[in-house]
Amino acid sequence: MPDSTANPFPNPSGAVGLGATPAVVLDGTPPAPPIATARLPDPGSPRRRSITWLLVVLLTIVVAVVQRLDHAPAAPADPKATAVIQGSDVGEILGKLFIKLGPMIRQVDRAVAEEYARAFSNQAAQGSAADQVWDAVVAAELVGDDLALEKLAKVREELEKAPPASGTGPTSPGRDSSGGDAPSAEATSNLLNDIESFRLIYSGRLAELSQEQRDALTAHHGFFGKVALTHGLSDTDPMRAPLLSGAGTLMAIVLGFALVLGVALLAGVVLFVIAAIRLSQRRIRPAFHPPASGGSVYLETLALFLACFLLLQAALSVLSGYAPKDATWVTPVALASHWLLALVPLWALRGRSLAELRRDLGWTSGRGIFREMGAGIVGYLVGFPLFLASAAIAVLLIILYQFVAQQVTGHRPPPPSNPLAERLGGFDAKTLALFFTLATVWAPLVEETIFRGTLFRHLRGSVGPVLAALGSAFVFGIIHPVPVLLTIPLMTLGFNFAMMREWRGSLIAPMTAHCLHNATVLTLVISVMAAVKD
Repeated sequence: MPDSTANPFPNPSGAVGLGATPAVVLDGTPPAPPIATARLPDPGSPRRRSITWLLVVLLTIVVAVVQRLDHAPAAPADPKATAVIQGSDVGEILGKLFIKLGPMIRQVDRAVAEEYARAFSNQAAQGSAADQVWDAVVAAELVGDDLALEKLAKVREELEKAPPASGTGPTSPGRDSSGGDAPSAEATSNLLNDIESFRLIYSGRLAELSQEQRDALTAHHGFFGKVALTHGLSDTDPMRAPLLSGAGTLMAIVLGFALVLGVALLAGVVLFVIAAIRLSQRRIRPAFHPPASGGSVYLETLALFLACFLLLQAALSVLSGYAPKDATWVTPVALASHWLLALVPLWALRGRSLAELRRDLGWTSGRGIFREMGAGIVGYLVGFPLFLASAAIAVLLIILYQFVAQQVTGHRPPPPSNPLAERLGGFDAKTLALFFTLATVWAPLVEETIFRGTLFRHLRGSVGPVLAALGSAFVFGIIHPVPVLLTIPLMTLGFNFAMMREWRGSLIAPMTAHCLHNATVLTLVISVMAAVKD
C-alpha cells in the first residue's frame, strides 16, 4: 500500500537507505544523502498480520477497559464508610496549597487574594459538594468570613433542593459508584450538619460547637476541618502554625515551576518555528527506514505485550487477594514485576538476528548517544506547546461534559479521578522510589520500544509517518489508566515521540523525551504533595 500521508521529513534525493541520517534542528547544511537501498518487508505473512490485527484491536479494548475499572472508586467495605464525605484529589491539593500560601497572598493585596479564591472556586464548581464546602474554607482564609458564609448557604440550598438517593448504598457527596447519582440520604444529612458547624465558626460562634461536631469536621474534612477549627487564631498559634507550615517551600516550588514552564514554552515556540521553516526548506531528513508492507512480527510483539500485561494484572489481583491485609510487600512486588514485560520485544528474534532486531527497533546510538539525547530534549521542547494546547482542550472538554451531564441528569458528575495522586499518596519512601524508577526508566525503555519501536515501525510499512504516528499515539494514550478525555495530552506526547523516531531513527531521542516528561511531572507532584502533607 502506498504512503497515504505526505512525509514531513522529505528527502530531496529520494534516498531511503539506513544511512540517511537527519540534521539536528540547529545544525547547518545536512550531510549528503547515501545511495538508496531497497525496502524489504519484516518477517511474517499477510495472513498472520490480519489475524494479529484482530487480536491487537481486541486486546487494546480490553486493556483500556481494565485500566479504567482498576481505578474506579470501589464500594466501601465498611457500611459506615458510605456516609463519609469525600472531595476530589485535585480540590484537596489545591485547597491546601492556597490555604498554606494564604498569609503570603494576603500580604500582597486583597485583590490578589480574591483572584486566588476565585480560581479555587472555579475548580471546586467542577467537583463535589464537599469540594464546594472546602471552597468556603479557602474563601474564609483568603478573603473573609462573609464570603465563606455566602458559599456555605449556596451549597446548603443546592443540597436541600436535590432529591437524595434512597438507601445507604456506596454513594457520597464526593464520589459515587454510578458516576453522577445523588448522594445517599445519610451522607447528605452529615454534610448539612457539617455545613451548620462551619456556619457557626464563620459567624464567630465557635464556642457553641460540641465535641461531637468538632470531631465530625475533622473526620469528614481532615485538613479543612482542622483549619476551620483554628480560624481566628494567630498564624503563630501552636494549634494553627503546623497547619500553615511549608508555605516558603510551596512558594519556591510554585515560582520554580512557573519559571521552568515559561522558559520551556518560550523555547518550544521558538524551536517549533525553526523546525517548521527547516522542514519547509527540506533541510531536515528522516533517519528512519520504513519496511515494505507485508510483515507481521512486530505487530505480533505488540499483541504479545498487551496479552502479557493483562496476564500480569490478573496475577497481581490474585496475589493481592490472597496476601494479608497488612502486607507491605504487595505494592513493591507489583511495581517490580512490570520489568518482566521488558522481555516481550525478544519475541521479534523469531526470524531476526539480534543485530537486525536492534536496528529495526531503534536500539542504536544513532549519531552518538549524547547527540541523540540532545535531540530528544530539543524534540520535546518543539512539541511542548502542542502538549499544553492539548491539555487545555482536555480541560475544556471535561468542563463541557460536566455541564451537559448536569443539565441532562440534574446532578453534577464527580470530577475525574487522579490515579497518580491516589497512588503516590499511599506510598512510603521506598515504594515511591520504586515507582519513580518505573516511570523514568521502565516507561521510556519498554513503552518506547513497544509503541515507537514495534507498532510505529509496522504502521510505517503501510502508511506515511503522520498516520503511523497518530495510530501509535492513540494506542499509547488509550491504554493508560486515566479518564478518557485526559488521554488527549498523552496521545499528543505519543505523537511527538513517534515523530522523533521518524526524525532520528534511534529510540534514544524519544526515550530521553519520555524520561524528561515523566521525571518533571513526578518531581512536581511529589514536591507539592510533600509540602501540603498534614
